[in-house]
Amino acid sequence: MAPMLKVKTKQNNPIFWIFVLVMLVITLFPVYWILVTSLKNPLEVVLPNPTLVPKAPTLQNYVAVLQSGFLSHPGSLMNVGIIFGALLAALLASQFKFKKIKSWRQVIAAVTLAMTVEIATILGWGWLSDRIGRKTLYYIGVTGMALVAFPFFWLLQMHSFPAILLAMLLALPVCHGAMIAAQPCMMVELFPVEVRYTGLALGHEIGAVISGGISPMLAVAFLMKWDSYVPVALMLLAFALLALVALFSIRHPATPRQQQPAL
Repeated sequence: MAPMLKVKTKQNNPIFWIFVLVMLVITLFPVYWILVTSLKNPLEVVLPNPTLVPKAPTLQNYVAVLQSGFLSHPGSLMNVGIIFGALLAALLASQFKFKKIKSWRQVIAAVTLAMTVEIATILGWGWLSDRIGRKTLYYIGVTGMALVAFPFFWLLQMHSFPAILLAMLLALPVCHGAMIAAQPCMMVELFPVEVRYTGLALGHEIGAVISGGISPMLAVAFLMKWDSYVPVALMLLAFALLALVALFSIRHPATPRQQQPAL
């Protein structure tokens, strides 16, 4: 009863609700600002004194994105396909729960160490992308993800910390790191400057919602149905192949002005 009373007292404290309100405003304001900005005309966006409410709301920016080829060329599908592979690799490496792994502390420690290493490898991969090209580097990451789809799960099933750590190092600093390092510049170059932000945001977030929402449910459903990691590994392999198909359809930027160095 004492813990419940403590929680109830905390919730009745006005300072608690003020804190919740402040955090809610801080969290939601960027979303509101992005929406408001998308409803402003180009001249109003660059005014020195920005307004919280559009003076004359317009859908001009959304129309420009659609007319720029968002639906007529595979730009949006490329974004969806590419983000599928990248997010799923990170998701399965960090959040998916596997049977017969007794110590979750080992998994958490392995993920933490692998992500720490990834901080450095992303910089290295970004530097390499400026030398060999975005697509080439992304091919390396996606191909690596396809190759380690099954070994990743085999290593986890060994129930030893070195094997789990090796699985995370292969998935995060190597495969995921290569894709994440090349992804920002490569996706930016898919759209003209005038509608780059809106086009990138639409494609990126559509892929994020699909891969971040549907993939975990599918993985859990497969595990409950077959009691095996094989269907999950096959799904990861399928998403890697989808990302490869998306990469094949990417064309080089129309003008050198659109190309941006990764570092």
